[in-house]
Amino acid sequence: MASHVPMPFINDGSSCDVENDDSGSCTGLYLWYVAIFASIVVPLTCLDLTEMKIMQIVLSLLRFVSLAAIIMSSIAAVYSYPNSDLVEKGVYAADSHAPYYSDMSAVSWVGLGSIFPVAIYAQIFHHSVPGLSEPFTDKRKIPYVFSAVLLTTCCLYTVLGVTVGLYYGSAVDQTCTLNWASYDGGYSPTPWWAHFISYLIVLFPPFDVISAFPLNAITLGNNIMTAFVHDSARQQQRKIRTPFRLLAAIPPLIGACFVKKLDPVLHYTGCIGIFIAFIFPTIMQYVSIQRCAKELNHERPVCLSELHWINHKALM
Repeated sequence: MASHVPMPFINDGSSCDVENDDSGSCTGLYLWYVAIFASIVVPLTCLDLTEMKIMQIVLSLLRFVSLAAIIMSSIAAVYSYPNSDLVEKGVYAADSHAPYYSDMSAVSWVGLGSIFPVAIYAQIFHHSVPGLSEPFTDKRKIPYVFSAVLLTTCCLYTVLGVTVGLYYGSAVDQTCTLNWASYDGGYSPTPWWAHFISYLIVLFPPFDVISAFPLNAITLGNNIMTAFVHDSARQQQRKIRTPFRLLAAIPPLIGACFVKKLDPVLHYTGCIGIFIAFIFPTIMQYVSIQRCAKELNHERPVCLSELHWINHKALM
């Protein structure tokens, strides 16, 4: 927001590059938007998922529209006009002919360490499955829905990465949507539809996070509550739930005031996601089997089959 939408009384009424501009006025503009964001997502965190149903549906539709705009405009640019940043780097001449491919190689094993935690972070929602399953009336559909979600996001992220990399290459910003801040569609002066696409894509991340932040905060808050409040009846009381959800929602917002760059956040959270997606579930399965064998005097294969039966019944 700070990079594209100025405030009339902050930073001389102009936007700024938050990730590279450490001036006090630019930081003030960034903190102002953090405060606006907090004033929206913190109250949403105190609601139940069923109370946010309409908002989540609308923002999900906006998410698909924005992703489609990114992919289609990138493909159109490859066959329409050269990338000015790559022209300055000498990747190709300004008077060269289409298609205008970037200088990015198709495969680079050196980048595996960078993409792996980000890919994990993009696909992880394992910890939120219990909360996301709550609105389902027919629990039997849950495995199919989540499988479709994983397949859809995997395909979208793959196509998005290929098309954006194909045109922008080494000129891609840390947040790729910022490459559309000066989007003109190859025309001068910039037509109205290019302005619309520019704002749609650049403002997509903040609206997307407004949708995702409450879901993650609710999940974390509920998990913390379960650890301290064991009475299921009390867990359903809003006055009991709300403090734990605030405890989950407020610290990340405070951290956002001090960390403005996205790359370190994605790498650290992606590394933690490896434990959440691949390690912790395995440990929990192993401990459950061990506990079943010890307390019920069953053989481990029997305990494993019983756990599968319990999971199957939970989805019925």
